[in-house]
Amino acid sequence: MNIISLIILSIAVGMDIFTIAISKSTSTQINKYQTILTGLFFGGFHGLMPLLGWFAGESVRSIVTIYGPLISFLLIFIVGANMLNEGIKNKKTEDIDGFSYKKVEVFHYFRHYSYHF
Repeated sequence: MNIISLIILSIAVGMDIFTIAISKSTSTQINKYQTILTGLFFGGFHGLMPLLGWFAGESVRSIVTIYGPLISFLLIFIVGANMLNEGIKNKKTEDIDGFSYKKVEVFHYFRHYSYHF
């Protein structure tokens, strides 16, 4: 891991924990014990998870390097086959689970032409 990746990871983790700290500080029923426990819990996990991810990535690196193209092909093939299966099985084109294609066309029109007004 180079220094730029480390800096980006640190900023991302810092922003994540900052939002948790802000949301936790809005609670009026929090004492010092809960504050310390929350800080230790989140700090421990935010320090431990990148380390575990690095070890897990290093352990499967040789497998992914050899079979990576095959794995990516199979995943994309499965997703595409599932999409085709759902499209063939469900012949309705209107109001699938409350989704209307007419609404999409109207939103697309306004999004596309709103820049020209």
